[in-house]
Formats: sequence, structure tokens, C-alpha cells
Amino acid sequence: MKMGLLGAKQKIYFSGLIHHIAHAVLKRSRVTAAVKHYQACDNLDYRISDAIVSLMIDEWKTHPIYTSAASGLTSVLLLGQNYITWLKAGLSSRDAPFIYYASYVYGVGMLYRIARQGISMDDGLFLYALMLPSMGFFKLTSKHNLAYQCFLSLAKLLSSKEEVAKALLGNITASRSGRPFHNIGVDEMLEDEQGLTKFATGTRWSLDNAMVHTATGFFLKDIRNRFGTVTTGDEGPDKDAKGRHVQAAHADTCAIVDELRPMKLFAFNAQSPRDFSSLNVCRHALPPSPSP
Repeated sequence: MKMGLLGAKQKIYFSGLIHHIAHAVLKRSRVTAAVKHYQACDNLDYRISDAIVSLMIDEWKTHPIYTSAASGLTSVLLLGQNYITWLKAGLSSRDAPFIYYASYVYGVGMLYRIARQGISMDDGLFLYALMLPSMGFFKLTSKHNLAYQCFLSLAKLLSSKEEVAKALLGNITASRSGRPFHNIGVDEMLEDEQGLTKFATGTRWSLDNAMVHTATGFFLKDIRNRFGTVTTGDEGPDKDAKGRHVQAAHADTCAIVDELRPMKLFAFNAQSPRDFSSLNVCRHALPPSPSP
């Protein structure tokens, strides 16, 4: 479900935002509308979400809703309530750019984020409940097979006996490492294992070869991890790698913010709302057409 939701989100935002950020700003050639490389698309989604939230907070701090009440906002709760008031005002202003780009985080983007969280926390009941709004989302984006799968999954759960329903709820996610709150969907795990098996067997693909690699894959990976710990130490290299990853992620977010800030995506005016054609990120970023 997680990969399906990201694919639906890409379908809505690829032409209006993601294409420009991925290919013109960050040079991520693996990011496509079809989400053929899930990890690359998922990483970019995090960067864009962080950048949009940063831009929204900057714009909120210049709006009269905040400036007129700033002296009285003495707690995090009051700040949060004031921000929500501003967000609701923007969404009800009929300003198309604000609604479209804010929904990347607070609309369809929220559906994707809570699905990721539910999978990580192994909350089977919540994930099945989430299939109901997801089914509508898939229908809107013409992903009819995924909508049908959501319907079938809900129908199976609701029509099953109690012990079968408990088994369905308990086996919708799986854990590779055994660490709490790090589960992944069983469909994602199956696809990953199939990809790793094909990669390991190379071009000499056969039924016998696939059976050997599938049967010994977990065992060989465990040996590799243990050997790496012995030869490189405990977590030193991992910590260094994580530090470099965080720095690269921050640099990407800053680049997106610098690219989008001049466009004033969230500077809404309820008295004169903008239409979407006046501020499409991909079109706005293109150079003007040469005069004939």
C-alpha cells in the first residue's frame, strides 16, 4: 500500500512540482512518475516535504494572522493553534497554488506519511482502516487495480472468522532486523527479496539457481553483517555514513527552498485568489519562449 500511495502522489505532483525539483534542481535521474525506483522517489519526497514545511512556516511568520498575535503566542500550543488558523485560512481562500502545494504535506501527503508510520509501528488494524480512504485516492488517480485490491482486502478481513482476521492483521507487515518500529509491508519485503535474488543470480537465471539463492539469502546476509562488524568495528563507519547522509539531505532541502522561495507559493490573498496556471512550479521555472 505504501508504494501505491507514493505512486498516486507522484501522479498528482510530478508535472507540477517533482519533475522540476528532481531533474533541474537536484539532478535525480532515477526519479520518474512511474516510481520505478521507490527508494529514490521516497527520499526525494522527504526532501520536498521538509522544504515545503519550511517555506510555509516562513510565510506564516509574515502574515497578519501571526504578526498581529505574536506577542501573545507564549507557548508551543498557542503557536501551533495560530499556525493551524493560518493554514485553514489559506485552504479556504480559493488560492489554487496554496491549496495544491500545501496539500503535498497536509493533504494526500499526510495520507502517505501516516501509512508509512502505521507500517513501521506494525499497526495492522489501522492499516486496514486506512485502506478505505486509500481506495478513493486510488480511484481518483486511475489506479483501479490498487483500489480493487483495497476493496478485496477489506472484504476478506470483514468476512473472515475471528482467528483468520487476527492472522490477517498480524501478518500485514514484517521485520527484517527485529528492531521495534522498523517494520515494512510484506509486499515490499517480497519485492525486495525477489530483486535481491535476481541480482545475486545475475544473467544465469534458472529455477535451481533461484531456489538456492532464495533458500540461503537470509543466512548469507547474516554472515556478511557479522563479518563486517568484526572487520570494521561496532558502529563507527555506520555513524560516519549516517552523518554524511544527514548533511546531504540538509543540502538538498536547502537547495529546494532556495529554488521555490522566490515563487511565493504560499503568499495567499483571500481577496484576489490566484489560479493554478499563474504559478505552476515547472512552468514558472522554465525560461521565457523566444520571440519569433
